[in-house]
Amino acid sequence: MSRVEKGTGWELRLGRWQDCLAGVAVDHTITDAPYGPRTHAGYRSGGCSAGSINDQPGIIEYAALTESDVAEFGAKIVPSTRGWVVVFGCHQTQAWWAKMLDEAGRLVFAPVAWIRRDAPPRFSGDGPQRSAEWITAARRRETTRCGSLPGYYLVNRVEGPVNGSLMPGQKNLAGMRSLIRDYSAPGDLICDPFSGTGTTLVAALSEGRRAIGAEMDEGRFNLAVKRLRSGYTPDLFSGAA
Repeated sequence: MSRVEKGTGWELRLGRWQDCLAGVAVDHTITDAPYGPRTHAGYRSGGCSAGSINDQPGIIEYAALTESDVAEFGAKIVPSTRGWVVVFGCHQTQAWWAKMLDEAGRLVFAPVAWIRRDAPPRFSGDGPQRSAEWITAARRRETTRCGSLPGYYLVNRVEGPVNGSLMPGQKNLAGMRSLIRDYSAPGDLICDPFSGTGTTLVAALSEGRRAIGAEMDEGRFNLAVKRLRSGYTPDLFSGAA
């Protein structure tokens, strides 16, 4: 961890999450992790529409997730998460996340669909478009009832630069705010080990939560810091909102 930026209610660490966040106690981990090799291959071939910008295929410059990465996450992040673990995935990685969380003793729910309105077509023209991504949500088994939560989120596709921060796979901020509201309470500390340009952290702060994250790419880190420096009030490691 070479650099840490802080503001009122948030902290972002430059580096690998394995070095920056392992063992940090948080209320909930909510993250849009990298997807699997099949999804990355689809981006490269132009056949995958997820994360595309202005109807052109996106280019993923970061590494695909592996099953061993998921296992490491289970060993280093899940034990220090007091409440929900909520992770985005593709059809390949969703199975890995569910298996890992079940083996970690968490109660894993059926995949929650994240459906993008008006997703672009499959550019290779050889099958159905990819409009849905999958959220794996799991909590401690001893947790009390939390109410009935949505089984899907219907969101707008991110179009064009968002404060200069758009990247392949970036999530809609309004949708992420809904997700934060559903899986946390005001004042909770939200962790995002794959912060990217900071959408999850910005959503958490917008909903009166506190946020901590890590990002290993300095360019994306700087964009996230720029987005986060908007002035929020929660105190990071106290319980107060």
